[in-house]
Amino acid sequence: MCPSSDSSAASQLLRAVGDAFLGAYVPIVERRRDQRVSASASASSRRCAAAATWSSTWCTTAARCSACSRAAAPNRILMSMPPRVRWAYDFKPDPGSAEARLFSDFLKPRDWCEE
Repeated sequence: MCPSSDSSAASQLLRAVGDAFLGAYVPIVERRRDQRVSASASASSRRCAAAATWSSTWCTTAARCSACSRAAAPNRILMSMPPRVRWAYDFKPDPGSAEARLFSDFLKPRDWCEE
C-alpha cells in the first residue's frame, strides 16, 4: 500500500464514495434488469473496456510516480479486464447510432493545452 499523509481522510472518502455508489447503482440495475443488450451495444462495451485498459496501462507505466510498484501495475490492470474485449483500430460508429452520438456530442477532440 502506498504511504499517505492522511490515510484516515482517504479512507473516509472511499467509504463515502462506496456508500453513495450503491444508492445510485441499485435503481439503475433494477430498471434495466430485463433490458436486452443488442450485439452492437455489446461490441461497443467491449471496445470501451479495451480502450480503458489500454489507457490505464499506458498511463500507469508512463507516469513515474503513479504507483508504488510500477513493474506490477500493468499486470494488475490487465488481470482485471473483463473476459471479452475488442480492439478496434480507427473505429467509425454506424451513422445515427447511439455510439455515433457519443462520438459526435461528447468525445470531441480537445486541445487540453490551450484550455
